[in-house]
Amino acid sequence: MKVQIFGSLLIVSGLVAGCSTTQTSVNPTYMSSAEMTEFCRGEGAGEFATRPANVTASTPQPGVGGGYIVTGSVDQGTMGSAPFECRFGAAGDFVSLTRL
Repeated sequence: MKVQIFGSLLIVSGLVAGCSTTQTSVNPTYMSSAEMTEFCRGEGAGEFATRPANVTASTPQPGVGGGYIVTGSVDQGTMGSAPFECRFGAAGDFVSLTRL
């Protein structure tokens, strides 16, 4: 009985594992313009170790090579604001965040 249950569990876990698929995409992080702005705010908050409420970000502007640039700044209280920019590829994929 124990062997039969164990064998059934192996078959079921094999089926479940076999059902999971890993999708690989050339552009897994495509974003719309609104999503780029919010994503950049979140990246800025992480980069400067603050809350997204302390970060402002613009709407995406066309960049060199068909990509997009979102400029932003972080309110650091008495230390002033810190500017940064997020770069996105032509398809809306996040490329990098740079402190300015």
